[in-house]
Amino acid sequence: MIEIDSDGITIKHFYFPFAAKKRINFRDIKTVQAYNGGCMRLWGSGDFRTWFGIDWNRTNRKMTFVIEHNNSWFKTGFTCKDSVSVAQILKLKNLLNIKS
Repeated sequence: MIEIDSDGITIKHFYFPFAAKKRINFRDIKTVQAYNGGCMRLWGSGDFRTWFGIDWNRTNRKMTFVIEHNNSWFKTGFTCKDSVSVAQILKLKNLLNIKS
């Protein structure tokens, strides 16, 4: 689903219809909103501003993350298997904002 390295996040199976991956560098991220629980959007957008890569198990995930980019009104959403570890990494980079 996602890969995180020292420079950024790669979201696998992002673009429709071929599921190509999307790379987002940390320097291009304004903030990451984290919401408890999964969401119903399995792939695509429900609000025309946030696009989610495909995750057939999204409704069962513990957290949903939404990236706000520095120079764009468009947002990127994702979920992951180990949301606690992802949240810790984003917190260390001062990017995480947890919403209830």
